[in-house]
Amino acid sequence: MDVLDLLRDLVAADRRAAVWCAAQCARTALHLIPAVEDRPRSAVETALAWARGHATREDCRRAEHEAARARDGLSIDDPAKDAAAAASDAVALCDPFAHRYNQPASEQTIYVLVGSTVAAASAIARTIAPLDPQPAADHQLERLRDLVQAERWPLTMPSPEQLRAAPAAVQVAWDAVGDTLGDRAVVELTMLALVEAYARAERLGLDWDDPVQRAVAERTVDEAAVAALLQAGTP
Repeated sequence: MDVLDLLRDLVAADRRAAVWCAAQCARTALHLIPAVEDRPRSAVETALAWARGHATREDCRRAEHEAARARDGLSIDDPAKDAAAAASDAVALCDPFAHRYNQPASEQTIYVLVGSTVAAASAIARTIAPLDPQPAADHQLERLRDLVQAERWPLTMPSPEQLRAAPAAVQVAWDAVGDTLGDRAVVELTMLALVEAYARAERLGLDWDDPVQRAVAERTVDEAAVAALLQAGTP
């Protein structure tokens, strides 16, 4: 799986995780931007803050606007322009309805996501091989894939109230898997594991937007056993 496919899948599983990874990709090219120009760096930090719940969509819109202004002020031949574009697009992912394209929100997201990641790779490539940057860009995308695969995302932790309100079959499944990872002190998932958990939730008929059901999907090791528990508890 290449980095673009992985990021596309992450959008479906968890937009915040996708934004986090896109911002980390954009960050790899920030050193190409002059130190006196702080707006793209601020955009990346705002995207990372939003992904962790510490920035609003309004914060992100302002940061995107400022990073875009920084991008527009750079020469088309300057790799820093691509780096600033990557930062602007990464923070734009925080708000799928704020883009400027006549497309459905899901298509806008993919358009911006791909643009951000490719721009980060292109910025580096143009400093390495300005006359023929494509091979260097392809290599940089492989590096970004490795970066994204190495990132981690917190496990979903449902509250006692959410557990009590869950359907009986889901409570039984939670009891079976809730401590599955405890002995290994696992509190985070790799991005690949997060995507796999999303696909597992679909196969098990679990509601990914429900914190308890998502937590079950994230912790399931024996999918057949959990499917049997869910089926047994379904009227």
